Amino acid sequence: MAFPDAVTQVLELVRGGTRLKEAAAEVASLTGHSSRELYQAGLAVKR
Repeated sequence: MAFPDAVTQVLELVRGGTRLKEAAAEVASLTGHSSRELYQAGLAVKR
């Protein structure tokens, strides 16, 4: 999965009520992307 798609998945989980940290960790485990990078990208989009 491409990184932008993974970030979108993180944001969808957050919209559903999951905390950003947990969403980033979950998507990271499924995609192989860094949870830290997903978390940072999620923060940037939320701002």
